[in-house]
Amino acid sequence: MVRPQGSGLRFRAVLALVLLAVYFQFSETVPTAQPASPQIVPDIALVTNTTPQVTRISVPAAAPLPNFSVPRSVDTVAFAPDGRYAYFTSTESMPGSPFGGIVVWDATTSTVTGNIPIALPAAVGASPNGQFIVAAGRTFPGGPGELTMLDAGSFATLRTIQLTGIPTPVAVSLDNVRAFVTTSSPDALLRVDLFDGSMTSFDVGSNPHAVAVGPEGLFVYAASDTGISIVPVSASSVYGQIPLAVENATPEAGDIAVSPDGRFGYVTARDGYLHVLDLQQQADVNRVQIGSGTSQTSLALSHDGDKAIVTIYNQSRVAVVSTDSLTV
Repeated sequence: MVRPQGSGLRFRAVLALVLLAVYFQFSETVPTAQPASPQIVPDIALVTNTTPQVTRISVPAAAPLPNFSVPRSVDTVAFAPDGRYAYFTSTESMPGSPFGGIVVWDATTSTVTGNIPIALPAAVGASPNGQFIVAAGRTFPGGPGELTMLDAGSFATLRTIQLTGIPTPVAVSLDNVRAFVTTSSPDALLRVDLFDGSMTSFDVGSNPHAVAVGPEGLFVYAASDTGISIVPVSASSVYGQIPLAVENATPEAGDIAVSPDGRFGYVTARDGYLHVLDLQQQADVNRVQIGSGTSQTSLALSHDGDKAIVTIYNQSRVAVVSTDSLTV
């Protein structure tokens, strides 16, 4: 992991040839529009690009694997905790729902094994115990936000919970009891009890659009246009906020992932950099450029935390970043 450095820190230059070699390798397979957060099993990352084609990347080799297709265009993706199934959201019509649903893909056979009708899903998450799936969406076009809790085995609906805003990403707490979802209209982070439907709203800045649960299960981290907010899983108020150190750009955070030891947060931002946050000190301590201009990017960490897979908005590129040396 990258440790905080003194003012004399020198950022190691990233050779253009290295970047070009990686990006050219991915030129036939990477997203061509703003992708969803990539998802990683121990050796493979999946990247969606709002088409029926899904990109596979070998994380250890930082090399592309053969693509695969699903029956309809897909947006966001989440893995089951054991890595066997991937759950994709789609807003294309499917049997039982004119407004889309969840496409279930079996990683062991590389086949689609189910379609779950859910109206206008915006994001999907899996419970850490593997027993249920949580989909965040809207009940109908222009309608209110809603969380749907599904049995992971039968795909039966267990509960639906109406939200106070329009949902974006969703994450499930380590105790499998709560879901955390960022919303717009109004801007908020919602903590939703999946069993009694109660919810608590947190002010985490304007336009919140990413959320991650820390590996210790004690804190949740929400990304917004004003930086990163730290929210205790069981408390009723925001614990702290970390502004991003940016130059000549607004400090708009794109996505966030937390290191396996809970010490560091990795945040993509509109300034084109991957930022490293010391979560204990609540400070932005390092960064590496992975885009240009006002790139807004998504990311996921490998299970050991040694690599970050970063997708880059409107540049058809995927970068594999060493979190130890901050090199691409």
